[in-house]
Amino acid sequence: ASRSHCEDRMACALALGSAAEFEYWFSMYVKTLAITGNETMLRMVVDMLMAKTSGVGDSSATTGTSTTNSTTASCWWLSESPLVLKFDRVKLIRNVIIPEMSKNRSLQRVTNEISIEVNALTPEQ
Repeated sequence: ASRSHCEDRMACALALGSAAEFEYWFSMYVKTLAITGNETMLRMVVDMLMAKTSGVGDSSATTGTSTTNSTTASCWWLSESPLVLKFDRVKLIRNVIIPEMSKNRSLQRVTNEISIEVNALTPEQ
C-alpha cells in the first residue's frame, strides 16, 4: 500500500470511529515509511504524536515555515487530542512506530533518538 492510500484509509477510519481499522492502517503507514526509509516523515509523525509544536532534532531544526506548514497539512488526520480514538499517543510510538523503524538499519540512529525521547516521557513503562 502506498503512503497516500494509508493516509486515506486512516482518515476514513477516524471519520467512522473505527479504532481497529485505524490501528491497522496506521501500522501499514508506518511500515511503508520505514521500508522506504522516509526518516523525515517518520520523525514528523512522531513529533506530532508527541505534540511538539516547534520541532526538535536535526530534521526539524533545518525546516522553514513553509516546509513546516506543508508537513503539518500532510498529517491533517492527526488532531491535538491526547488520544487518537482509543489509543494513547506514546503507546502508538512505543508499540507501532519504534518496532517498525527498528527493522530498517538505515533508521537506527533516529530510532534510538525516538526511543530515548519516549523513555524520558514515561520511564516506568
